[in-house]
Amino acid sequence: MKSDESNVVGQAVFGYSNGHRLLASTSSLSSVDVYELAAASDLAPGAQISRSASYLTGFSLPDSKMYALIRTWLAPEMPRPGCVWSHVLLLDHAFMATQVDLTVLGRMHRRPDRYASDESFSVPITVNRRQRGNVADRAATEKVLLACYADGALDEMVDTGQVLDNAILAVWSQQWPRLRRHFAFRSIASSSELNGQFLNFKRGSLSGLSPLPWLGEAVSDATSQTVTSLRRFLWRYGKDVHSERNVLPDLVTLYLATRSEKLSYLAASATLNRYRPGQAETLKKDILGLSEKKLSLIPSIDVVELMLLLASHKDLGLGLESGDITSIFSRVQSDQIVDVGNALVSSRETLGGLFDVILNAILPAVTATVLKDARTTDEFGRLVIFERPELLTKTVIKRFSEDDLLGFWGLGLTADQRRNVIRAMMQHEFADTFADHAIEHSTETLEDALVSYGRSELDDSWLRFFRDNVQSFGDALRGISSGDKLMSAVQLFNFPMEPECNVRAWFDAFRSNRISLTHDSETLLLVYLLDLSIKHDLQKHRDVLIAILDPLRNRILLSDLPPGAEDMLSKCLPSDEARWDLNKRVLKLFRKSYKRGQELDDVLDSLHLSDDEYAYATDQDPENMVRRFWRVFYPWTTYWD
Repeated sequence: MKSDESNVVGQAVFGYSNGHRLLASTSSLSSVDVYELAAASDLAPGAQISRSASYLTGFSLPDSKMYALIRTWLAPEMPRPGCVWSHVLLLDHAFMATQVDLTVLGRMHRRPDRYASDESFSVPITVNRRQRGNVADRAATEKVLLACYADGALDEMVDTGQVLDNAILAVWSQQWPRLRRHFAFRSIASSSELNGQFLNFKRGSLSGLSPLPWLGEAVSDATSQTVTSLRRFLWRYGKDVHSERNVLPDLVTLYLATRSEKLSYLAASATLNRYRPGQAETLKKDILGLSEKKLSLIPSIDVVELMLLLASHKDLGLGLESGDITSIFSRVQSDQIVDVGNALVSSRETLGGLFDVILNAILPAVTATVLKDARTTDEFGRLVIFERPELLTKTVIKRFSEDDLLGFWGLGLTADQRRNVIRAMMQHEFADTFADHAIEHSTETLEDALVSYGRSELDDSWLRFFRDNVQSFGDALRGISSGDKLMSAVQLFNFPMEPECNVRAWFDAFRSNRISLTHDSETLLLVYLLDLSIKHDLQKHRDVLIAILDPLRNRILLSDLPPGAEDMLSKCLPSDEARWDLNKRVLKLFRKSYKRGQELDDVLDSLHLSDDEYAYATDQDPENMVRRFWRVFYPWTTYWD
């Protein structure tokens, strides 16, 4: 009775009875199978065999698909010359797939000349799946391997007998189930071959001496009688490969190439080239890392080389979905991202649609550290930022060119990121293409320029940009948030006198930040605002004058002007015989306005002038009265005031 630990082997007997025919069988065989068995179990054409010798024949039956392992003896006792006895072992798929050592079958064959009285030929044989037969001879096994897989041949004069038969069974044991079922052979030279026969004989053959790199490992496995790591390898990856004779050497060679921690690109590529679509799917999936890791017997290939494989082997016939690729590359370690990303960019054209799949798979693992890595290419860095703009940190920005930074501007950056981009841009030569962006975001642009300007990091070309476009930064001026920044802004724009509309902006910024200005900075700004008011009509800027003139005049009277302020003030005030008397020149500024009929009483009221000063400023002083009197009598007199 069959169990999980045993297999059942069927039997049949062929011999002479008014012709070579089936004499007994443990199972009902179809006429097609009986016909094939009768032909294969009869004496092989041209075979030379002694009375005491026997030979093996093996092949798959066409109808039942069972495998027939036949041992044939001469039957000289029979009335017709050339008669033989053949004992057939019938092996089903379960046996072929689970029996470890097939050399055990060599012990089951018996010369069936007493089949009629021996009831054991009429019942199946039960065999333990782990049962072992005789250990095969290494030299004979090597010869059989060469004859099976390397177009070698056995020597028909030397290679005969039980040693050869056992070596054949050992080589057969090594094969995976599918190849086992296709293994057709005779262990004797014959003038007629079986369909797809593996073994050939040739007189005087020396094929057993051929040195091949896979041969030693294959011999060791075939003679081991255990499930070696090579045997597991062959059985896993041979199961979905067509049973060509040279497949086993290829797999043994690949096995030897997988003994390192990583599978080499050359070995992987050669394997993918070797098997056409629909073939070796298990092997291909394990190479690509698509199988469960615990089942795979192949070390993983480096992910960079894996990408190159995918780029150069598009038609794998595996029906790869984007999810499969995503699954592989989403497991990429952080220390591999730089190499993977660079390889991805270089393989963009050959990867086709896989490019976006792989990029999206590795994006979550990309960090700012990766982008700062000097090995990371600019192109990969740009790709990442366009997909993950949140990685555009202050330090990452430094690696990009101004053209890159311009490209990032439209990514919906945060305020901090825009600020960092602008600051980075300001360390490069100004790009005209950035002008619209800079002006559109004038507040941020000015804030960042002031930071860079304060650190002496602002390129000179940016100074020209700001001074040429001061009219566009009025609103930005009102956003200045400290006295130091306000002073830097005035210097950045080089104390601009245009446009008129910015006078109010400068004044508003002054009032907002006056409390945080230093004494000297405040004085300079008071002078600058007076200069602007004079330039653009005093009457239009009365409130400015009321706010700035009193403190400025006090500092003039106390000679409390910092370096630069006195020169600036002197240049904007009317001239006078006593150029050093800045106070008088301030009053003269108003005096000239009054002469033109412009009244600025509210401004003068804020200055706390003496009566004489007030009279002079309003063009009502005694000196002026005398001059008017003499003008009546001397109308041709030149009036210098």
